[in-house]
Amino acid sequence: MRDDLCSAYLCAPVTSAPVAYRYAEQRLRAPALACADHPAGRWYSAPSPRIGERHDSVRARYRRSITIVAPQFSHLAGRVWLCPGDPDPEAVQAGVAVVADERGSVMIDAGQSPAHAREIQAALTAAGLPQPRWLVYTHHHWDHVWGACAWPGVEIVGHETAVPLLRAEAARPWSHDYLDEQIRANPRLGPSFRARARAVGSWADFAILPPTRVFADLDELPVGVGLRHVGGGHAPDSTVVLVPDSGVMLLGDCFYPPPAHLRQPEDGLDLGLVRRLLDGAYHWYVSSHAEPMTLEQARSAAEAA
Repeated sequence: MRDDLCSAYLCAPVTSAPVAYRYAEQRLRAPALACADHPAGRWYSAPSPRIGERHDSVRARYRRSITIVAPQFSHLAGRVWLCPGDPDPEAVQAGVAVVADERGSVMIDAGQSPAHAREIQAALTAAGLPQPRWLVYTHHHWDHVWGACAWPGVEIVGHETAVPLLRAEAARPWSHDYLDEQIRANPRLGPSFRARARAVGSWADFAILPPTRVFADLDELPVGVGLRHVGGGHAPDSTVVLVPDSGVMLLGDCFYPPPAHLRQPEDGLDLGLVRRLLDGAYHWYVSSHAEPMTLEQARSAAEAA
């Protein structure tokens, strides 16, 4: 029942969302599988499981069905455009969003690596969207911030608690050897750290950047984009991004359980937080690792919990 709830909430089909997802498999009206062993509890679309079929067999069929295309931005509503991440849970790649504005756009999350950030930049150019002036971190986890060093000239915005967390991360001696050492010391880090090793080909110009503009509870950027700190079990600095003129709330990972290496058996989705965030002024709710949901879909799923 718990896995059914996770799947229904995070990956319910959205037939009305004008979002072209990065992988052709996600265009299919297939059930979703909750990937409980994923380091940050991500969920992804996959082919229907067969009776008695092992989970790894389902994953293998899913991968064989994928058609990879270049990342692209698609319009959601108003000024908000989405560029989904990789649905393969082993990639640990979050989607990003941009609030387009001629005064300077607002990029929500940086990409999981400099290479991913450069793909996002190419997609921005291809879509004809204004370049970002601000880069907002929804939280400090690597798949949301490790691309920041490839975004020159932006003001990085995040919650004040992200600063010491990212300074500590920046001080670590990142390299492929270091990642291997950490996995040997703590095997529960394996899925996340192996994904980092695949995402970063070279560490020569890599840097982890803390936010340069911070806030405590609420903030509003000059282009009418609001920021609200919500915290929660997934990350203490979790922030939702509000675009009221477009009716869109960008949730990051705020209601997800803690990363797997920190997770306890009793941890799950924070549906209480979801219920508190639902607001009639916002029609779309977007988390970083799933398709967007309408207010009606989100409310129905939360009430069914």
